[in-house]
Amino acid sequence: MAKGNLGFGWMRLPLRSEKSTDFDYEQINRMVDLYLDSGFNYFDTSYVYHDGGSELAIRKCLVDRYPRERYLLASKLPTFAITAEDQVGQVFAEQLEKCGVEYFDYYLLHNVNSMRYNGIIADCHMFEHMKAWKEAGKIRQLAELITKRQTYYLYSKALAIGKKYNHRLKKASSR
Repeated sequence: MAKGNLGFGWMRLPLRSEKSTDFDYEQINRMVDLYLDSGFNYFDTSYVYHDGGSELAIRKCLVDRYPRERYLLASKLPTFAITAEDQVGQVFAEQLEKCGVEYFDYYLLHNVNSMRYNGIIADCHMFEHMKAWKEAGKIRQLAELITKRQTYYLYSKALAIGKKYNHRLKKASSR
């Protein structure tokens, strides 16, 4: 990050109505401009924020308005929304397209817990997919979102897998 540890999260954006994708683009543009002008550059979105509209909003308010080198962009693979391995690549490709970028600076596994870790994450080879995307230049840094509710055991196990695949893992707390 350019300045400090402040990230601009796109989980709750200003809206013009009760509809979760009816964004107040003028206000969001002002927020993005102020954030960047203040020396910050880290933006965080997700496939599921605003019922899938957050990534489209980030494209319109950030990606289409600023050169790629001006910002860092993070998104997340929604482990809770995937039920089969073929969806892993489809979701990732859709995220890149919706955001309008060729790569993510940071890419995380979203909402990891022991049930998902021992189930869908392993069954769908999510770490292997992420490693391949990183090697292909589609991800700069890999990370893993582990909430405050997660156990030391889970984090230790994730670190061991990360080391196996030479991933840089990041422990982040959810709000």
